[in-house]
Amino acid sequence: DRYQRRVHGVKELVHIPCYGVYAPARVTGPISGGRADAVLQPEVEVANNQSSQVNAFVYWTIRDPSGQAYGPVGFSGAISPGQRKNFTSMIKLPQALLWSVETPNLYTLVTEVVVSGQVLDRVETTFGVRKTFWDAEKGFFLNDQPVKIKGLANHQDFAGVGIAVPDSLQYYRIQRLKALGANGWRTAHNAPTPGLLHAADRLGFLVWDENHHNGQPDEAEILVKRDRNHPSVIIWSICNEILCGTRDNKTIEDAVAIRTTFHDVDHAMDRPVSANYNPWNYPGSPTELHGFDYSTGSYERWHEGSPGYPSIGSEIASTVSDRGFYGANDNVTGHVNDYDLTWPPWAASAEVAWGAVGSHPFVTGGFVWTGFDYKGEPTPYAWPNINSHFGILDIAGFPKARAFFYQTWWSQPDPPLVYLFPHWNWPNDGRNVTLWVYSNADAVELVVNGKSLGVQPMPRFGHVQWTVRYAPGTVKALAYRNGTAAPVSEASVTTTGPAVGLRLSFHDGFAAGGLVADGSDVALVRAEVVDGQGLVVPTASHVVTFAVTGAGSYIGGGNGDASSHTNDKSPVRAADAGSLLAIVQAGRSPGAITVVATAPGLRGASFTIPVRAAPPGMPPL
Repeated sequence: DRYQRRVHGVKELVHIPCYGVYAPARVTGPISGGRADAVLQPEVEVANNQSSQVNAFVYWTIRDPSGQAYGPVGFSGAISPGQRKNFTSMIKLPQALLWSVETPNLYTLVTEVVVSGQVLDRVETTFGVRKTFWDAEKGFFLNDQPVKIKGLANHQDFAGVGIAVPDSLQYYRIQRLKALGANGWRTAHNAPTPGLLHAADRLGFLVWDENHHNGQPDEAEILVKRDRNHPSVIIWSICNEILCGTRDNKTIEDAVAIRTTFHDVDHAMDRPVSANYNPWNYPGSPTELHGFDYSTGSYERWHEGSPGYPSIGSEIASTVSDRGFYGANDNVTGHVNDYDLTWPPWAASAEVAWGAVGSHPFVTGGFVWTGFDYKGEPTPYAWPNINSHFGILDIAGFPKARAFFYQTWWSQPDPPLVYLFPHWNWPNDGRNVTLWVYSNADAVELVVNGKSLGVQPMPRFGHVQWTVRYAPGTVKALAYRNGTAAPVSEASVTTTGPAVGLRLSFHDGFAAGGLVADGSDVALVRAEVVDGQGLVVPTASHVVTFAVTGAGSYIGGGNGDASSHTNDKSPVRAADAGSLLAIVQAGRSPGAITVVATAPGLRGASFTIPVRAAPPGMPPL
């Protein structure tokens, strides 16, 4: 694990086995101002592969979030040849800074193994101090504060790179969801890359950590040993749906064995065991946190039938849509319109799905299927689709309209938000266009080319809509609260002029500070087709060519179109709804990267990304 181990090039005969350090921290006193007295109870396993007994010393040093070191605390013990020995301690952390979604404070435990005065192994382990509690009626509490888990499930893939997602890109994925008001990530359906948990720890994101298959306790043990020190991990999951069944007809027995493994290996952090599997929503099942897989109409029945059991929407919604597409659903091209109107038989609209979670206090939260589109499962169509339509963001990270439904209801009560769609570039042929508005305000007024079409109250977990005769110009949505005369927020869509050029920028501001020359760090460069006023032309599909020179390289791209067959690595691709993405990776030398984008008939654009030297001691990839 790049983030935890620093050992000599050749493992010593006396060493800490992989994932051999456990750093559980528990709050022991009252919480005030983000602090509380706590205790760290470190455990370390030391292996002696020598042919003779050794007397080993274990030293623990703690660095607080500011980098100040405390300790060391030391213990010694004899280890027989070919044996392993566990060393434990209890270290007080007075007025520790707590880890939370808002303030993800992290400590570092440095563990050293010393034999005959020589440090033979050294492991740095990041940990957080936090308190969690699950109430069957009131939901999830973090550091004694109620927290609704506003989560999304995600596969591990992204435009341009497939599942070989650079670690720095995991930061973007979490930051993008957090900007929408989300605070949770469900790993689907396997152990996540360590880089994801590293990012979740540092950004303050709550993780449902999922084992791949029931009946594989050895795999589950590796998962929990590897991930148990991450404060972001709050739930262990045995399995997902069909993966919960086992061939030996011992499904329950196998699940209980994995639950026991979770608690044996992670015995001090009070993480509940769950699964995305409705047959286990009964008292005495293998799960301690019942996972509601869709089936919003069963929430109350399951809750009433399992008194004392907390619950969560382990998988919800599964609405399908394509960014910027507002025509009729097309099974030939494989596109689904971007209104919240289409979902498979087992699923529900975003409004119904989150409405069920948000209106039931006993449901601790929910994980929307999915945050990002992903390769495969192209529901409701097949070929020419090559990836899903489920994401609230497409596979390149561009938001669909549904993303703003979640943002408005996950950002309560502030800031006041309003989102208006679709775009306002249509043939001027007298057609009617249906406009939707999402907002967390009380009421919304629609103004078309200066004329008010009235005010509508905003339903909870819903939207308002108007059907309007199209005429070029500007449409505004004005949001009001508490009957105020002035709007608290507004949004607009404007008819653009013809496309004249390209514009390059950092995608959602990610990597705007430049890159690190570590051979891995990436920037996401957004290319937009714009008119003469700099407005993105939402119907543009020009073919764009990227050229990258200097201290980095082009490693892939995407446009979010589920039916695009352009190779992920190709520097030439069409814009979709006026936008597309290039992924640029730093090399190992500092300097600058130049990105140039061109398209026939359009003014080109160039963009420079600074690349700074990697800090001394940065671990190799």
